[in-house]
Amino acid sequence: MFLSKTFLYTLAICIASGLLSTIVTAQSEDTRQRRVTSIVSTAPAVTEIKRPRLENDPVVADPLIVSLAEEEPKPPTTLRRYSQFNQLLQAAIDLRLGASYVYGAAGPTTFDCSGFVWAVFQSAGQRFSRTSANALW
Repeated sequence: MFLSKTFLYTLAICIASGLLSTIVTAQSEDTRQRRVTSIVSTAPAVTEIKRPRLENDPVVADPLIVSLAEEEPKPPTTLRRYSQFNQLLQAAIDLRLGASYVYGAAGPTTFDCSGFVWAVFQSAGQRFSRTSANALW
């Protein structure tokens, strides 16, 4: 029994190594035929094309329309509103920047990551409840 198992394992290893060596040999040899030919140009030489010559100097005309806009366009009110919000947000960030980190803290002098974000948005006028992501799902 032991001898038959050993024989089968040895036979399997020999077959596997034979296949592996065949695969490696096939991948390492370049079997494509290469044909090298010299490149000889048969195209005719480039000849200069004769173009008609201008007899007078070109003249650039003045533009007909200088500008249609009388004054600078005003930014939309939504853009101004976002700009104000961004300024409030940046001021709130600058106020709290450099505060020490304490896990679970929400201010006023120590924060964790979500507490910092929550306090900044609260200061900028955006009210929302601070909760964990697990409560949302």
